[in-house]
Amino acid sequence: MAYHPELPMLAIGRENGNIELWNTEEKWFCESVISGHENLSIRSLVWTNKIDNEEEPIYRYRLFGTGLQGQIFELNLHQLRVEVQSDSYGGPVWMMQRHPHNDTAVCACEDGSLRLFDLSGERVTYLRSIQMCCACAAPHA
Repeated sequence: MAYHPELPMLAIGRENGNIELWNTEEKWFCESVISGHENLSIRSLVWTNKIDNEEEPIYRYRLFGTGLQGQIFELNLHQLRVEVQSDSYGGPVWMMQRHPHNDTAVCACEDGSLRLFDLSGERVTYLRSIQMCCACAAPHA
């Protein structure tokens, strides 16, 4: 789920790959549905910073998602479809979070890494990887 930064709107990713845009102003209702497909398993949705344009508020921001298919994808809100896709370079993406002041995002990937991406251009750009190490010890072993 991801709340729109400017509007009373909530983007929800469903198990079947659909993304629903809900109006939350008074009585909640589903304004539109972006149809998913069987390989689109959504784990995270994020809105980017404002784009400099004079369009309606919903189109002033971009919506990105990630999932277990190992892709980062952008949703075209005009045509209601998945538009741009990029490999995560780390397998399935369990979580994505956008930086609050710019359009970089970090993805927690299946391979145990955190991967940084730039979402500001026309396509998703891989920046770098941060490898995570952790050790677990059983206290009674």
